[in-house]
Amino acid sequence: MAMRIKGSVGNTPIDLTITCDEDLLNMASELLDFCNRQNKTTTTCESELHNTVPTSTHSKTASRETPLLKRALDYIEKEKQVTNYQLVDFLSGLEGNEQSVKQTIMRLKHHSNVRLTTESATHARTDHLVFHWDNTTTET
Repeated sequence: MAMRIKGSVGNTPIDLTITCDEDLLNMASELLDFCNRQNKTTTTCESELHNTVPTSTHSKTASRETPLLKRALDYIEKEKQVTNYQLVDFLSGLEGNEQSVKQTIMRLKHHSNVRLTTESATHARTDHLVFHWDNTTTET
């Protein structure tokens, strides 16, 4: 499914088409349901929804933790740091589905135990991301 957003930011017109995955569709559906229950405008609804969403999203994250994400987290924890290239190679060896690999990497970028840095280019490749295990944060 695709979602089209038209409008403007200041004087700049915006015409954006976003292809939605299941997670985004679920979030959008929850937002619309919330707004319909409240019978409020989207802007009012967004500010109220922001105030009602708990700051810790661990329970949602844990419920969506896939076996591939778990294996990736274990790999990063074991190695302490891995480049995005190493991570893609590792995940591709476990799962042939390119979409699953991409989704897992995106989730890793936002995981509370993973910290990202960028390293300068070498002669063979451009700048790359480094995924670091950060055990200073704890999930409850």
